[in-house]
Amino acid sequence: MSKLIDIASLEIVDGHSHPYSMATSRLQANEFVSSVDLLGIYNPSILIPAPVLEKYAKASASERRELDARHHVTEVTERLRKHSQNILLYRSMVHELGRFLRCKEELDEIVESRNELSREYRAYLEKLYDDVKIATLLVDDGYSEFAVEHGIPRLEIDDFAKSVPVKVKRVTRTEPLIKESLDASEDFSTFLSLFMTRLDEAVKRRGAVAYKSLIAYRSGLDVGDPTEAQAQEDFDAYKAKKEKKLKALRDFVLRRVLEKCLEFDVPLQIHTGFGDVDILLDRCSPMHLFPLLKDPKIRHAKVVLVHCGYPYTDEAAYLTNVLPNVYLDLSVLIPYATANMSNRILKVMELAPASKILYASDATQIPEMHWLSAKLGKKALQQALSQVVERSVVTDTEAHDIAKMILAENAKLVYRLS
Repeated sequence: MSKLIDIASLEIVDGHSHPYSMATSRLQANEFVSSVDLLGIYNPSILIPAPVLEKYAKASASERRELDARHHVTEVTERLRKHSQNILLYRSMVHELGRFLRCKEELDEIVESRNELSREYRAYLEKLYDDVKIATLLVDDGYSEFAVEHGIPRLEIDDFAKSVPVKVKRVTRTEPLIKESLDASEDFSTFLSLFMTRLDEAVKRRGAVAYKSLIAYRSGLDVGDPTEAQAQEDFDAYKAKKEKKLKALRDFVLRRVLEKCLEFDVPLQIHTGFGDVDILLDRCSPMHLFPLLKDPKIRHAKVVLVHCGYPYTDEAAYLTNVLPNVYLDLSVLIPYATANMSNRILKVMELAPASKILYASDATQIPEMHWLSAKLGKKALQQALSQVVERSVVTDTEAHDIAKMILAENAKLVYRLS
């Protein structure tokens, strides 16, 4: 291969990420391991009831022995931790972070070194983000509004923004707004009015630069066009028995969100592809969105296919190619496709215009995930673009310009960032 193009100094706008608690300034080794586990391999609550795990964490030695005898907590957690430590992403984190911290590439040494540096947490965060040139984080302000297997806790974005040394822009998740409006309403018309007001406030008062939908987790990406009467039937079912699926209501509401996207000229991020264990696996491919995305009533709204449909990246790239207002971001592919990331990026670029591909990480829990995603993402993009330069598809200058677009410039245009 020819000499790799140099993109190390290019800034990054992370188009999709999550906040982390400032309590992460100090981590235990087991917390570090589970934090690197992006898709939830370390999830003992699948095998052991969550109340048992909570009780075990606070139990005395004798109580733990009793819980172990009944639920095998130690055996299960150790087995799952071993699996977590044998995903390539974890191995990559250990080696990359060991080199960055200049310590042994071993878990205990890394945790000790990062905890020592993070005594001055903001200075440590500055060191991390500057190393990979992260300039801006677009942060999902949502949380798991229902009890789920592997949920994201609620954290205040404004507090997070004050604590990190880069720009933070809010992305408003719609599912918590749906539940808040459902719970506060006695009739469907009130629900819809409250929900639309919350959408307005997110942009006009709280500064959101996009909305985000997790409909792939709740009722699937095969979004229909239900009538208001059908949506109201779901509303009644929720009020009567706390029904959660609510497909007609969620489909109806998503179309109202897209109307707000048109009104405010903000994009809608839609989760596509694999996710946590709660995903509706048979309805998470972005190909299910095709009828919605080409609907004449709403196809002028900008939509970002979050996670580029990974592993259904061909489908996502096709939609990005043929539909003018559809974009995709590379999160989850970056950093989870650790062994084959550059080739995955090349596959996306086979169909999707480089001007419609956005860097993103989906990083959460610890700041090192933002850093590692950027580290691995830049390396993979560098390798991918160097291949197309070597094949005389693009020049060195064109490849450098493409990298700038993907890493930051496209996001600035799509999300209208200053």
